[in-house]
Amino acid sequence: MDVDEAIRFVDDLLAQNGNRRLKDIERILFRGAWLGKAYKDIYPECKNYSSFGNFQRNVAPDLWKRLSDVLGEKVRKEDLHGPIDRAFKAAITPSVSEPPPAIDALPPANTLEPEEDWTVSNSKRQAWITPDVSGLCGRDRDLNELEQRIRIDGCRLITFFGMGGSGKTALAVELGQRVWDHFDLRIWRSLRVSPQKVLEHPPPLSALLADLTQFLSDQRETSSTWSSLLHYLVNSRCLIVLDGWESILQSGVHDGSYRSGYEGYGEFLEQVGRTTHQSCLIVTSREEPKESAALKEELRGVCSFLVRGLGELGGQELVSTKGKFWGSESDWRSLICLYDGNPLVLNTVAASIRDAFGGDISGFLQQFRQDSLLFASIRELLDEHFARLSEPERLVMACLTNRDEPVTFQEIVSTVARAISISQLEAMLRSLRRRALVEVSGGRHFLGRLVRQYAIDRRIGREGESKR
Repeated sequence: MDVDEAIRFVDDLLAQNGNRRLKDIERILFRGAWLGKAYKDIYPECKNYSSFGNFQRNVAPDLWKRLSDVLGEKVRKEDLHGPIDRAFKAAITPSVSEPPPAIDALPPANTLEPEEDWTVSNSKRQAWITPDVSGLCGRDRDLNELEQRIRIDGCRLITFFGMGGSGKTALAVELGQRVWDHFDLRIWRSLRVSPQKVLEHPPPLSALLADLTQFLSDQRETSSTWSSLLHYLVNSRCLIVLDGWESILQSGVHDGSYRSGYEGYGEFLEQVGRTTHQSCLIVTSREEPKESAALKEELRGVCSFLVRGLGELGGQELVSTKGKFWGSESDWRSLICLYDGNPLVLNTVAASIRDAFGGDISGFLQQFRQDSLLFASIRELLDEHFARLSEPERLVMACLTNRDEPVTFQEIVSTVARAISISQLEAMLRSLRRRALVEVSGGRHFLGRLVRQYAIDRRIGREGESKR
């Protein structure tokens, strides 16, 4: 087995046993150890991720312990090949004494327990086909808090919302892996894509309920009723993730209403959030559903989490995964702040700095100092956000775009009073916060740098077109 095969095997083995996959620093560590290198020779490739002391005292021992737990035998840097090779051979050697059960086989009818007593606590199953989101950086504190909300507080409804590219889906994948052992049944569904293709339309609620019930019942039921689904949420530990909730929300409105034919999804969230059960539903969305916004204020078992951009350290760690970069601390800080730490945007920018500037961050910043720092792919992302706005929301966004400093509610009123009433303005600001376009701190409203730069570019573009 070569080192790449070993890394793939270990990564998959960790995930299959409910552990998180290898971080980039752990991949570098494993590769070096597999090739017989000393820590001091491995570390230079990891210095963007950690100090040497932390690398040697914490990162390395933690990895060897996790591998020991998964493999069932002691794993040490000095004896890495033996345990991995033995586990690999065991995995590819079929058992002749006890063939594995057929996953989709149904038990004989007379072995089923009465419905009121049925439980799946001894049957762990999954339909967990997720997007490839390797390389999650800078989210450990958030993940620790969210893991506690599920394991300790019994949170039954969690909503991740935020700008496109902020890492909502990646966060849901990593959180699912962290709480893997807490649930008996785990199912991932996207409202935008199926495992085979991009969906032309999100599934109607009845189809979703039937799909979930069929999986949770181990093919015993295909009912699309609330009572059937809630029965399994109450009587078993189920982890359900619904990715891309914004695809069923209506554009051009500020009240968070649903597209025609999808109104029942709001009741779905209400039912899951208000019913006491031992399962957890995680929803990801570019816009916070209005039901989640209301329920989190009322119920301890419901939380809504705004996924912001990465901080300076997390952003630097992410950029560094794309190659070799250099710049002063000020350069790094400017780069991360310019793009609000948005992971998707930073990935795009990092590729440009690496390929066009040889990794020179200062050169990139100087070259584009007088130009827009937004790439076409970034504009397309924000175009999608702005296309969903109502006309009154656009007016409020224009007001905030023209302000260099955060403004109070009264200052916004003084600007838009002729076009929007105070009650309408309150509704617009609530909606823009749910859409993660407007931020509030100390009672003052403002736009993030990325959103404001985009809004300025749009305004300049419109002015240029009108002059022509």
